[in-house]
Amino acid sequence: MMHQADNTAQGNDANPRDKTATVIVARRLDEAKSGNSVYLKAFLTYTSEMGYRNRLVFAPSRSFANLAWARIHSDFHPLVDEIKWPSTMRFGSLYVSTRPNVWFRLLRRVGFWAKNRLAGRKDDKPKSLLGYELDAWEDAALEQHVGDAPMTLAVAEYSAIAPVLRYAKAKSKAVLLHDLFSLRAETFKRAGKSPDHIDISIGDEAARCRHADTLFHASVSELDAMQKVIPSTTHIWMQPMVNVPMVGTPRPGPARAVFLGVRHGGNVAALTLLLEKIWPKVHQAAPTAELWIAGTIGNLVPEEMRASRGIKILGIVDDLTEIGGTQSIGLAPTALESGVSIKVLEYMALKMPTIVLPGALNGYGDTLDGTVVQTADVDEFVRELVTLLGNSDLRTRLAEEAFERLPKIITNAALKQYLQNVT
Repeated sequence: MMHQADNTAQGNDANPRDKTATVIVARRLDEAKSGNSVYLKAFLTYTSEMGYRNRLVFAPSRSFANLAWARIHSDFHPLVDEIKWPSTMRFGSLYVSTRPNVWFRLLRRVGFWAKNRLAGRKDDKPKSLLGYELDAWEDAALEQHVGDAPMTLAVAEYSAIAPVLRYAKAKSKAVLLHDLFSLRAETFKRAGKSPDHIDISIGDEAARCRHADTLFHASVSELDAMQKVIPSTTHIWMQPMVNVPMVGTPRPGPARAVFLGVRHGGNVAALTLLLEKIWPKVHQAAPTAELWIAGTIGNLVPEEMRASRGIKILGIVDDLTEIGGTQSIGLAPTALESGVSIKVLEYMALKMPTIVLPGALNGYGDTLDGTVVQTADVDEFVRELVTLLGNSDLRTRLAEEAFERLPKIITNAALKQYLQNVT
Protein backbone atom coordinates (compact mmCIF):
# COMPACT_ATOMS: atom_id res chain seq x y z
CA MET A 1 0.00 0.00 0.00
CA MET A 2 1.32 3.48 -0.88
CA HIS A 3 0.89 6.48 1.39
CA GLN A 4 2.65 9.65 2.45
CA ALA A 5 5.42 8.89 4.93
CA ASP A 6 5.30 12.13 6.91
CA ASN A 7 3.35 10.52 9.76
CA THR A 8 4.51 6.96 10.15
CA ALA A 9 3.79 5.40 13.50
CA GLN A 10 5.80 2.32 14.48
CA GLY A 11 3.56 1.61 17.45
CA ASN A 12 4.96 1.12 20.94
CA ASP A 13 1.45 1.39 22.42
CA ALA A 14 2.02 -1.58 24.69
CA ASN A 15 4.58 0.47 26.60
CA PRO A 16 3.20 4.03 27.02
CA ARG A 17 5.72 6.79 27.70
CA ASP A 18 5.30 10.18 29.34
CA LYS A 19 8.28 11.92 27.72
CA THR A 20 9.13 12.53 24.07
CA ALA A 21 12.58 12.44 22.47
CA THR A 22 12.78 13.79 18.92
CA VAL A 23 15.96 12.74 17.12
CA ILE A 24 16.84 14.53 13.86
CA VAL A 25 18.91 12.47 11.43
CA ALA A 26 20.33 13.10 7.96
CA ARG A 27 21.66 9.72 6.92
CA ARG A 28 20.55 6.25 5.94
CA LEU A 29 19.54 3.83 8.67
CA ASP A 30 19.37 0.68 6.56
CA GLU A 31 21.98 -1.11 8.64
CA ALA A 32 22.44 -1.30 12.39
CA LYS A 33 25.86 -2.84 13.06
CA SER A 34 28.39 -0.14 12.19
CA GLY A 35 29.63 2.39 14.73
CA ASN A 36 27.25 5.22 13.87
CA SER A 37 24.12 3.11 13.84
CA VAL A 38 25.19 1.21 16.94
CA TYR A 39 25.39 4.52 18.79
CA LEU A 40 22.01 5.74 17.60
CA LYS A 41 20.41 2.40 18.42
CA ALA A 42 21.96 2.52 21.88
CA PHE A 43 20.70 6.06 22.47
CA LEU A 44 17.17 5.13 21.43
CA THR A 45 17.35 2.09 23.69
CA TYR A 46 18.29 4.23 26.68
CA THR A 47 15.61 6.84 26.02
CA SER A 48 13.02 4.10 25.63
CA GLU A 49 14.09 2.45 28.87
CA MET A 50 13.98 5.81 30.67
CA GLY A 51 10.35 6.44 29.71
CA TYR A 52 10.65 8.41 26.46
CA ARG A 53 8.50 8.11 23.39
CA ASN A 54 10.97 8.15 20.48
CA ARG A 55 10.35 10.14 17.34
CA LEU A 56 12.68 10.16 14.31
CA VAL A 57 12.69 13.10 11.90
CA PHE A 58 14.66 12.63 8.69
CA ALA A 59 16.16 15.39 6.57
CA PRO A 60 14.16 14.94 3.35
CA SER A 61 17.07 14.87 0.90
CA ARG A 62 20.36 14.27 2.73
CA SER A 63 19.06 11.15 4.47
CA PHE A 64 19.00 9.21 1.18
CA ALA A 65 22.75 9.73 0.57
CA ASN A 66 23.43 8.60 -3.01
CA LEU A 67 20.24 6.60 -3.53
CA ALA A 68 16.61 7.64 -3.88
CA TRP A 69 15.03 4.91 -1.76
CA ALA A 70 15.73 3.48 1.68
CA ARG A 71 14.60 1.03 4.32
CA ILE A 72 15.03 1.47 8.04
CA HIS A 73 16.74 -1.51 9.61
CA SER A 74 14.44 -3.74 11.62
CA ASP A 75 16.55 -3.27 14.76
CA PHE A 76 15.23 0.29 15.01
CA HIS A 77 11.56 -0.60 14.71
CA PRO A 78 10.93 -1.64 18.35
CA LEU A 79 12.68 1.52 19.55
CA VAL A 80 10.82 4.11 17.48
CA ASP A 81 7.23 5.24 18.01
CA GLU A 82 6.93 7.71 15.14
CA ILE A 83 8.80 8.56 11.94
CA LYS A 84 8.53 11.74 9.92
CA TRP A 85 10.27 11.80 6.54
CA PRO A 86 9.15 14.80 4.45
CA SER A 87 8.95 14.60 0.63
CA THR A 88 8.78 10.83 0.75
CA MET A 89 6.33 8.12 -0.26
CA ARG A 90 6.19 4.83 1.55
CA PHE A 91 5.55 1.45 -0.14
CA GLY A 92 5.38 -1.08 2.67
CA SER A 93 8.78 -0.84 4.34
CA LEU A 94 10.35 1.08 1.43
CA TYR A 95 10.70 4.88 1.55
CA VAL A 96 11.03 6.55 -1.86
CA SER A 97 12.01 10.18 -2.36
CA THR A 98 9.77 12.52 -4.31
CA ARG A 99 12.51 15.16 -4.58
CA PRO A 100 13.99 15.64 -8.11
CA ASN A 101 17.37 16.64 -6.66
CA VAL A 102 17.64 13.27 -4.89
CA TRP A 103 17.10 11.40 -8.15
CA PHE A 104 19.55 13.68 -9.94
CA ARG A 105 22.17 12.93 -7.26
CA LEU A 106 21.60 9.22 -7.82
CA LEU A 107 22.16 9.59 -11.58
CA ARG A 108 25.30 11.65 -10.96
CA ARG A 109 26.60 8.95 -8.58
CA VAL A 110 25.98 6.25 -11.20
CA GLY A 111 27.93 8.30 -13.72
CA PHE A 112 30.78 8.81 -11.24
CA TRP A 113 30.90 5.07 -10.53
CA ALA A 114 30.85 4.12 -14.23
CA LYS A 115 33.59 6.61 -15.10
CA ASN A 116 35.89 5.33 -12.37
CA ARG A 117 35.25 1.70 -13.21
CA LEU A 118 36.21 2.35 -16.82
CA ALA A 119 39.35 4.13 -15.62
CA GLY A 120 40.22 1.24 -13.28
CA ARG A 121 39.64 3.26 -10.07
CA LYS A 122 37.37 0.78 -8.31
CA ASP A 123 37.70 2.22 -4.82
CA ASP A 124 37.34 5.92 -5.64
CA LYS A 125 34.29 7.59 -4.14
CA PRO A 126 32.95 11.12 -3.73
CA LYS A 127 33.52 13.02 -0.50
CA SER A 128 30.90 12.32 2.14
CA LEU A 129 28.19 14.96 2.60
CA LEU A 130 27.62 13.90 6.20
CA GLY A 131 29.57 16.77 7.73
CA TYR A 132 28.08 19.58 5.66
CA GLU A 133 25.22 21.71 6.95
CA LEU A 134 21.88 21.34 5.23
CA ASP A 135 20.91 23.61 2.36
CA ALA A 136 18.51 26.41 3.31
CA TRP A 137 15.48 24.72 1.72
CA GLU A 138 16.11 21.45 3.57
CA ASP A 139 16.69 23.23 6.85
CA ALA A 140 13.39 25.08 6.35
CA ALA A 141 11.60 21.84 5.44
CA LEU A 142 12.48 20.45 8.85
CA GLU A 143 11.11 23.45 10.75
CA GLN A 144 7.48 22.31 10.77
CA HIS A 145 8.45 18.76 11.82
CA VAL A 146 10.90 19.77 14.55
CA GLY A 147 9.05 22.80 15.86
CA ASP A 148 5.45 21.71 15.39
CA ALA A 149 4.94 20.32 18.90
CA PRO A 150 6.47 20.53 22.36
CA MET A 151 8.88 17.76 23.27
CA THR A 152 10.91 16.82 26.30
CA LEU A 153 14.21 16.34 24.49
CA ALA A 154 15.39 17.31 21.00
CA VAL A 155 18.55 15.67 19.71
CA ALA A 156 20.42 16.41 16.49
CA GLU A 157 22.71 13.68 15.21
CA TYR A 158 26.11 15.20 14.30
CA SER A 159 27.09 18.87 14.44
CA ALA A 160 26.00 19.39 10.82
CA ILE A 161 22.35 19.04 11.87
CA ALA A 162 22.67 20.95 15.14
CA PRO A 163 21.50 24.34 13.74
CA VAL A 164 18.04 22.82 13.25
CA LEU A 165 17.68 22.73 17.04
CA ARG A 166 16.79 26.43 16.98
CA TYR A 167 13.30 25.37 15.87
CA ALA A 168 12.74 22.86 18.67
CA LYS A 169 10.32 23.56 21.51
CA ALA A 170 12.09 21.26 23.93
CA LYS A 171 12.96 21.36 27.60
CA SER A 172 16.47 20.21 26.69
CA LYS A 173 18.37 20.32 23.39
CA ALA A 174 21.35 18.09 22.66
CA VAL A 175 23.68 16.96 19.92
CA LEU A 176 24.77 13.35 19.55
CA LEU A 177 28.37 13.55 18.32
CA HIS A 178 29.61 10.25 16.95
CA ASP A 179 32.59 12.12 15.52
CA LEU A 180 33.92 15.63 15.65
CA PHE A 181 34.55 16.36 12.00
CA SER A 182 37.20 18.90 12.97
CA LEU A 183 39.36 16.42 14.89
CA ARG A 184 38.78 13.69 12.32
CA ALA A 185 40.02 16.03 9.58
CA GLU A 186 43.16 16.82 11.61
CA THR A 187 43.83 13.12 12.04
CA PHE A 188 43.65 12.52 8.30
CA LYS A 189 45.96 15.44 7.58
CA ARG A 190 48.54 14.33 10.16
CA ALA A 191 48.63 10.98 8.39
CA GLY A 192 49.25 12.71 5.06
CA LYS A 193 45.77 11.93 3.76
CA SER A 194 43.01 14.15 2.46
CA PRO A 195 39.94 14.15 4.76
CA ASP A 196 37.09 12.04 3.34
CA HIS A 197 34.55 14.60 4.59
CA ILE A 198 34.31 18.31 5.39
CA ASP A 199 37.43 20.05 6.74
CA ILE A 200 36.25 22.35 9.54
CA SER A 201 37.83 23.97 12.61
CA ILE A 202 36.77 22.93 16.09
CA GLY A 203 35.65 26.51 16.76
CA ASP A 204 33.30 26.46 13.79
CA GLU A 205 32.03 23.03 14.77
CA ALA A 206 31.33 24.25 18.29
CA ALA A 207 29.44 27.24 16.85
CA ARG A 208 27.11 24.85 15.04
CA CYS A 209 26.09 23.48 18.45
CA ARG A 210 25.25 26.85 20.01
CA HIS A 211 21.54 26.02 20.30
CA ALA A 212 22.23 22.91 22.40
CA ASP A 213 22.57 22.84 26.17
CA THR A 214 24.08 19.32 26.19
CA LEU A 215 26.52 17.42 23.99
CA PHE A 216 26.73 13.64 23.99
CA HIS A 217 30.19 12.49 22.89
CA ALA A 218 31.19 9.07 21.61
CA SER A 219 34.80 9.72 22.57
CA VAL A 220 36.43 10.92 25.78
CA SER A 221 39.22 12.64 23.86
CA GLU A 222 36.70 14.52 21.71
CA LEU A 223 34.71 15.46 24.81
CA ASP A 224 37.85 16.95 26.36
CA ALA A 225 38.65 18.91 23.20
CA MET A 226 35.15 20.36 22.78
CA GLN A 227 34.79 21.13 26.49
CA LYS A 228 37.78 23.46 26.25
CA VAL A 229 36.03 25.41 23.48
CA ILE A 230 32.54 25.59 25.03
CA PRO A 231 32.95 24.88 28.77
CA SER A 232 29.52 26.24 29.70
CA THR A 233 27.75 23.44 27.81
CA THR A 234 27.07 20.13 29.57
CA HIS A 235 29.27 17.36 28.15
CA ILE A 236 28.46 13.67 28.64
CA TRP A 237 30.41 10.66 27.42
CA MET A 238 27.98 8.21 25.88
CA GLN A 239 29.75 4.89 26.25
CA PRO A 240 29.22 2.30 23.52
CA MET A 241 26.42 -0.13 24.25
CA VAL A 242 27.76 -3.64 23.90
CA ASN A 243 25.59 -6.63 24.62
CA VAL A 244 27.76 -9.20 26.34
CA PRO A 245 26.64 -12.47 24.75
CA MET A 246 27.05 -15.95 26.04
CA VAL A 247 29.84 -17.25 23.86
CA GLY A 248 28.26 -19.82 21.57
CA THR A 249 30.21 -22.36 19.57
CA PRO A 250 33.30 -20.74 18.04
CA ARG A 251 34.60 -22.24 14.83
CA PRO A 252 37.15 -24.97 15.60
CA GLY A 253 40.80 -24.82 14.66
CA PRO A 254 44.09 -23.41 15.89
CA ALA A 255 44.51 -19.92 17.32
CA ARG A 256 43.86 -17.14 14.81
CA ALA A 257 43.94 -13.36 14.60
CA VAL A 258 40.68 -11.56 13.82
CA PHE A 259 40.05 -8.12 12.34
CA LEU A 260 36.45 -6.98 12.34
CA GLY A 261 35.06 -3.91 10.63
CA VAL A 262 32.81 -2.15 8.18
CA ARG A 263 34.28 -0.13 5.36
CA HIS A 264 35.18 3.45 6.33
CA GLY A 265 38.31 5.60 6.38
CA GLY A 266 39.52 4.59 9.83
CA ASN A 267 39.13 0.87 9.21
CA VAL A 268 40.72 1.13 5.76
CA ALA A 269 43.80 2.76 7.29
CA ALA A 270 43.95 0.11 10.04
CA LEU A 271 43.58 -2.73 7.55
CA THR A 272 46.30 -1.25 5.33
CA LEU A 273 48.66 -1.08 8.30
CA LEU A 274 47.77 -4.63 9.26
CA LEU A 275 48.34 -6.06 5.79
CA GLU A 276 51.46 -4.09 4.92
CA LYS A 277 53.38 -3.77 8.20
CA ILE A 278 52.04 -6.25 10.76
CA TRP A 279 50.77 -9.47 9.25
CA PRO A 280 53.77 -10.16 6.95
CA LYS A 281 56.03 -10.25 10.04
CA VAL A 282 53.55 -12.35 12.03
CA HIS A 283 53.14 -14.77 9.11
CA GLN A 284 56.90 -15.12 8.84
CA ALA A 285 57.22 -15.94 12.54
CA ALA A 286 54.11 -18.19 12.62
CA PRO A 287 53.56 -19.55 9.08
CA THR A 288 50.55 -21.70 10.02
CA ALA A 289 48.65 -18.87 11.73
CA GLU A 290 45.56 -17.47 10.04
CA LEU A 291 44.18 -13.95 9.85
CA TRP A 292 40.39 -13.82 9.66
CA ILE A 293 38.85 -10.63 8.32
CA ALA A 294 35.14 -10.20 9.02
CA GLY A 295 32.76 -7.54 7.76
CA THR A 296 32.55 -5.54 4.56
CA ILE A 297 36.13 -4.29 5.01
CA GLY A 298 37.37 -7.66 3.74
CA ASN A 299 36.42 -6.75 0.17
CA LEU A 300 39.51 -4.54 0.01
CA VAL A 301 42.00 -7.38 0.48
CA PRO A 302 43.66 -8.27 -2.88
CA GLU A 303 43.06 -11.81 -4.10
CA GLU A 304 46.77 -12.54 -4.45
CA MET A 305 47.35 -11.72 -0.79
CA ARG A 306 44.88 -14.18 0.67
CA ALA A 307 45.77 -17.87 0.46
CA SER A 308 49.52 -17.27 0.29
CA ARG A 309 49.53 -15.43 3.63
CA GLY A 310 46.93 -17.40 5.54
CA ILE A 311 44.25 -14.74 5.18
CA LYS A 312 40.58 -15.76 5.22
CA ILE A 313 37.89 -13.32 4.12
CA LEU A 314 34.67 -14.11 6.00
CA GLY A 315 32.47 -11.28 4.76
CA ILE A 316 29.49 -10.32 6.92
CA VAL A 317 29.16 -12.73 9.85
CA ASP A 318 25.63 -12.81 11.24
CA ASP A 319 26.59 -14.64 14.45
CA LEU A 320 29.83 -13.14 15.72
CA THR A 321 30.13 -15.77 18.44
CA GLU A 322 31.30 -18.10 15.66
CA ILE A 323 34.53 -16.13 15.34
CA GLY A 324 34.90 -15.39 19.05
CA GLY A 325 36.24 -17.33 21.97
CA THR A 326 39.73 -17.62 23.41
CA GLN A 327 41.10 -19.21 20.23
CA SER A 328 40.62 -15.86 18.51
CA ILE A 329 42.70 -12.73 19.09
CA GLY A 330 41.04 -9.39 18.35
CA LEU A 331 43.15 -6.84 16.50
CA ALA A 332 42.76 -3.06 16.68
CA PRO A 333 45.78 -1.55 14.89
CA THR A 334 44.17 1.89 14.73
CA ALA A 335 46.10 4.19 12.41
CA LEU A 336 43.67 7.13 12.18
CA GLU A 337 42.39 8.27 15.58
CA SER A 338 38.74 9.20 15.20
CA GLY A 339 35.74 8.74 17.43
CA VAL A 340 35.88 5.56 19.47
CA SER A 341 36.93 2.06 18.37
CA ILE A 342 33.85 -0.01 19.16
CA LYS A 343 35.50 -3.16 17.84
CA VAL A 344 37.65 -3.25 21.00
CA LEU A 345 34.54 -3.76 23.15
CA GLU A 346 33.10 -6.21 20.63
CA TYR A 347 36.22 -8.35 20.90
CA MET A 348 36.05 -8.26 24.70
CA ALA A 349 32.35 -9.13 24.68
CA LEU A 350 33.10 -12.11 22.43
CA LYS A 351 35.64 -13.35 25.00
CA MET A 352 38.66 -12.65 22.83
CA PRO A 353 42.03 -11.37 24.07
CA THR A 354 42.63 -8.06 22.33
CA ILE A 355 45.74 -6.23 21.09
CA VAL A 356 45.67 -2.52 20.30
CA LEU A 357 47.84 0.33 19.11
CA PRO A 358 47.55 3.54 21.18
CA GLY A 359 45.00 5.24 18.91
CA ALA A 360 42.40 2.54 19.56
CA LEU A 361 42.01 3.57 23.21
CA ASN A 362 42.11 7.36 22.97
CA GLY A 363 38.33 7.54 22.83
CA TYR A 364 38.03 5.61 26.10
CA GLY A 365 40.35 7.66 28.30
CA ASP A 366 41.67 5.27 30.97
CA THR A 367 38.49 3.17 31.14
CA LEU A 368 39.96 0.11 29.44
CA ASP A 369 43.37 0.17 31.11
CA GLY A 370 44.33 -3.35 32.11
CA THR A 371 41.69 -5.05 29.97
CA VAL A 372 43.56 -5.25 26.65
CA VAL A 373 47.16 -5.65 25.50
CA GLN A 374 48.39 -2.14 24.76
CA THR A 375 51.38 -1.81 22.44
CA ALA A 376 53.50 1.25 21.70
CA ASP A 377 54.27 0.55 18.04
CA VAL A 378 54.02 -1.94 15.20
CA ASP A 379 57.02 -4.02 16.32
CA GLU A 380 55.61 -4.52 19.80
CA PHE A 381 52.20 -5.29 18.29
CA VAL A 382 53.80 -8.06 16.20
CA ARG A 383 55.67 -9.52 19.19
CA GLU A 384 52.58 -9.61 21.40
CA LEU A 385 50.46 -11.17 18.67
CA VAL A 386 53.00 -13.91 17.99
CA THR A 387 53.20 -14.61 21.72
CA LEU A 388 49.43 -14.89 22.08
CA LEU A 389 49.10 -17.14 19.05
CA GLY A 390 51.38 -19.64 20.78
CA ASN A 391 50.11 -19.40 24.36
CA SER A 392 46.64 -20.80 25.05
CA ASP A 393 46.75 -20.19 28.81
CA LEU A 394 47.62 -16.52 28.36
CA ARG A 395 44.85 -16.04 25.79
CA THR A 396 42.31 -17.60 28.11
CA ARG A 397 43.36 -15.57 31.17
CA LEU A 398 43.34 -12.24 29.35
CA ALA A 399 40.02 -12.92 27.62
CA GLU A 400 38.20 -14.07 30.74
CA GLU A 401 39.45 -11.18 32.87
CA ALA A 402 38.33 -8.60 30.29
CA PHE A 403 35.00 -10.36 29.76
CA GLU A 404 34.27 -10.23 33.49
CA ARG A 405 35.18 -6.54 33.83
CA LEU A 406 33.31 -5.28 30.78
CA PRO A 407 29.78 -4.94 32.25
CA LYS A 408 31.24 -3.24 35.32
CA ILE A 409 33.11 -0.50 33.48
CA ILE A 410 30.64 0.23 30.66
CA THR A 411 27.49 1.40 32.47
CA ASN A 412 26.44 4.78 30.96
CA ALA A 413 25.39 5.94 34.40
CA ALA A 414 25.89 9.64 33.51
CA LEU A 415 23.66 9.44 30.43
CA LYS A 416 20.91 7.60 32.29
CA GLN A 417 20.99 10.17 35.09
CA TYR A 418 20.69 13.00 32.56
CA LEU A 419 17.71 11.37 30.83
CA GLN A 420 16.00 10.82 34.15
CA ASN A 421 16.45 14.44 35.21
CA VAL A 422 14.96 16.02 32.05
CA THR A 423 11.33 16.73 32.93
